[in-house]
Amino acid sequence: MILARVNYQDNNAIERLYAAFCVLDEVLKGTKPIIFCIGTDKDIWDCLGPMTGSMLASLCPEAIIVGSLEKPVTAKNIGSEAFRMGTQYPDLPVLAVDASASKLEHAGTVIFKEGSIIPGRAVNKRLPAVGDYSITAIVDHQGENWAENKSIKPVYYMAGLISTALSQWIGRE
Repeated sequence: MILARVNYQDNNAIERLYAAFCVLDEVLKGTKPIIFCIGTDKDIWDCLGPMTGSMLASLCPEAIIVGSLEKPVTAKNIGSEAFRMGTQYPDLPVLAVDASASKLEHAGTVIFKEGSIIPGRAVNKRLPAVGDYSITAIVDHQGENWAENKSIKPVYYMAGLISTALSQWIGRE
């Protein structure tokens, strides 16, 4: 179930995403989830997860974050990181963050939903599903010329949106 769908350029995007996170307060009963940020620092469009993790760590040191620019969660280590996280924090819910590609009209959209992310599908990788909740940021569109206009700008702003809304939610008393 989709809990929020916002475009990073909307004036009230942070407030709308924060409000959607607050809906989980009753379900999670005061427990904050592990933020599991998926992606690599080696690709502009796939760095959304690690960039979000690094931004969130600086905004909200009390957050439990797996995946950052310094220590990304990639296709090579996602299984071991998910196992480590489940072993270290067996009772905490997981909120997975990842980038995605979609139709051109959806580029710039951040979707927060109940349910896991299956990373790597856009590049035909078989990776484990991660998360009780998920945030998917549509960084660009799929199509014939999708790689021609790669820009880090929307990725940076979406990572800022997600990390700011999460830090406001996790950091409040």
